[in-house]
Amino acid sequence: MSGFGLRALKKADATNDGLREDRYIKHMVVGENLYAYLTFEKLNGKYPGEVLWLTKNLYLGEQIKKDFECSMQSVRSAEVADEMSFNELTLNSASQTALFYKDTKFHSFGARAKPHNLKAGEEFFTQAFHAVTVPVLLDDEQIQAAQVNKIIRSIRTVSASDLVEPTHYEIYSGEQERFRCERVYFCESPRRFYQLVENKAELNESLQKYLVGVENHPGITVYFECRGQFTEHEGSLLIPQSMTHDWGSFILDIEAFDGTFQNFKALTFVNEDDLQEEDLAKKIRLMRKVLERVLPQLEQCEYRTKIKYDPALRMCGMNDELAPELRSEAVRLLGPGAPIIHPESDKFQYFARGSMSISQL
Repeated sequence: MSGFGLRALKKADATNDGLREDRYIKHMVVGENLYAYLTFEKLNGKYPGEVLWLTKNLYLGEQIKKDFECSMQSVRSAEVADEMSFNELTLNSASQTALFYKDTKFHSFGARAKPHNLKAGEEFFTQAFHAVTVPVLLDDEQIQAAQVNKIIRSIRTVSASDLVEPTHYEIYSGEQERFRCERVYFCESPRRFYQLVENKAELNESLQKYLVGVENHPGITVYFECRGQFTEHEGSLLIPQSMTHDWGSFILDIEAFDGTFQNFKALTFVNEDDLQEEDLAKKIRLMRKVLERVLPQLEQCEYRTKIKYDPALRMCGMNDELAPELRSEAVRLLGPGAPIIHPESDKFQYFARGSMSISQL
């Protein structure tokens, strides 16, 4: 039975606590990000007409493209590269060795020179990467037709009692609407899901354990569309933000020069104390200043930027030992904070982990 049939949309009555709308959805995708798009694309092909995609704002092709452009390269080992032949992904050959900047020069990691102090999470980017390309297969009209743009007020776990419309989760919007869902595919931070659930004690014990174990760390990624070549290096560069203060690194993933453009992505993690808008703007200005000083040819190039702040850019604490048990849950956690099943799961981070979680649906 389609989740969009006549029974799927019911006007609230006096027994529904003032609900304006009550709707049954068999498969509900939640999230305003690249992982939600990939999840929706996969499920929509498998369950046509039974999948709804819940986002806060309208999220279409241009935003999907920006999210991918602002995603640092995450395939940084042969083991991960061997597993990434799904979701129509395209992998390029490995980039050059990652370098770090010290004493006005770039050096290889593992060589005689000692790198500057790396902050938590930065060591992941000290390896060469395989660049990943992800095609957007659905057009904006298809995406918009299946999207509902609402702010989630709360989520409740319930025991399914209706055999026709089995409900395991109820999602309440800020507009007095209820979505009754058989399955939920949550593509944002696991910690976010835990915060939204009202009756946390009713969650499976293993699910609770996983949710509270994942930590979120904010960061800023800037995508530079750069006309002209500013370096011969194709790969990652780790540049200290300051030569006198221990502020961590600006991390660059540099693409090959295609004859016209040499695009790159730049990442910096952000302290919890520096989340005000003026602090983030100051960090971006510092990034541009440092990069133009260390890479002087960049200043001669014309470039445009796309900026993305993510409160959960880096996630850690994922307990993959719980992954087999969590697969039977009515909620599936997807994205870079999701549990996955793989003997070397610790090597799957960021986009690589998110893609693997979707492939294991």
